[in-house]
Amino acid sequence: TSIVTAFLADLAAAVPAILAEDSADQRCRAAHRLKGSASNFALHDLCGLLQRIQSDDAVALDRLLPAADQAAATLRAAAR
Repeated sequence: TSIVTAFLADLAAAVPAILAEDSADQRCRAAHRLKGSASNFALHDLCGLLQRIQSDDAVALDRLLPAADQAAATLRAAAR
């Protein structure tokens, strides 16, 4: 469970950072890194959304916070 806890902490820090990032290049890099971590937990919906953010999809960016919240809830439930 420590790896789950570490990912959830990373997710909680990365999402606001991605949302606040003005540079599309930096946002893309942060989304790519988070997508790699999320893929380790088979969080496919979140990974798909992060892929779209890497492509500078503004609609996907607007959906990031709810998707991250859902992924965190799914992961917490699975870890129980």
